[in-house]
Formats: sequence, C-alpha cells, structure tokens
Amino acid sequence: MLSNVIVGRVLKKYGLGAYARSVLGISRRYMYRKGRSVRPAGVISRMKTKVKAFLERDDKQATITRNGYESEGNKISYSMFCKLRPFWIVKPTEKDRDTCLGQLHENLNYKIQTSYKENMVHSKDANVLINEIVCTQENKECMYRECRQCEDKQLSFENADGKQVLWNMWKNQRIDKEKDGKKKVVNKTVK
Repeated sequence: MLSNVIVGRVLKKYGLGAYARSVLGISRRYMYRKGRSVRPAGVISRMKTKVKAFLERDDKQATITRNGYESEGNKISYSMFCKLRPFWIVKPTEKDRDTCLGQLHENLNYKIQTSYKENMVHSKDANVLINEIVCTQENKECMYRECRQCEDKQLSFENADGKQVLWNMWKNQRIDKEKDGKKKVVNKTVK
C-alpha cells in the first residue's frame, strides 16, 4: 500500500515526491521504477526491428502522431519511436524535397505572377508554362534545353501596352552589422 501512495499520482500532482522520498528514505530510482513495468529486452528488440522496417519502406501505412506510433496493432510512444530510429535513417531536410523555395525559383515565380497580372502570359502556374516549351519535365535534356525537339521553343510574352513591367525579386545584399562593439559584414537576402 505504501508503494501505491509513493508512486501514485497524488504525490506527483502536489509536488510531494521529493519530500516523501526524504522522509521515508526511499531512493528516487526505487520510487519511480517500482510503479513502471520494465520491458524485456526481446520486446525492445522486436520494436526496434518494426520501427526500422517502417522507416525503410516507401509506403508508410502507419501513422506517427504526437501521441505515438501505430502500425499493424503496435503502439509505442513518439519518444520511444525516436530512440529506436536507426542512426543511418536521417531526418529529411529542405534540400531533400522535390520542390525548391530558393531565391532562383522564387524570383521566377515573381516574374510569372507579374506577367500574368499584366496579361502577358495565360497562366500563373510555372508548370503549365514549362510544359509549353519542353517535351516532358521528367527528361533532363528537355529541362536543360538540350533536347533537339524542344530546345528552340520559347514562351511568347505579349505586352500590348508597351509599358515597362516591374516585379519583385530576392537578392543577396551585404550589410554592415555591429555586435558587441565589433563591426561585421553579413550577407542578407532581401526583397
């Protein structure tokens, strides 16, 4: 009964765990381990194998949520899922995506958006415009303008008014910055 009180939520709720340990002379390790069930090594090994298999396959049928990982009837906490992740499986970064939100692509999008507003092109979607000048987007030669069939194709920009068109663009700019009495030149991307 004493262990139920010590490990119980009442002590945790009112912050009396440290006080109870000091008065009763019970170690922290005993107090917190007593109430938890310890998983056998075989269970951890099987869970590690399942997490590895999940991360290595392409069709992720399971779900990972804030509350944990669920797949084929297995459920473990998110923190345990992260601990069991093999070291060679790294978290994806921005450069791993198929799309890019870099300066070069954003500047192209600004040109396309402005051209569309000025009725110079018929679509504001870059993929639609690209498909007009290449055979296929999956072919490297087409996208690098090395394909014999589509290398000479160009978009037709129609500016009936003849007025000058301005658009935003991102560019790198060197800025002098002072920190802790030291002057420093930093590169900053500005619009």
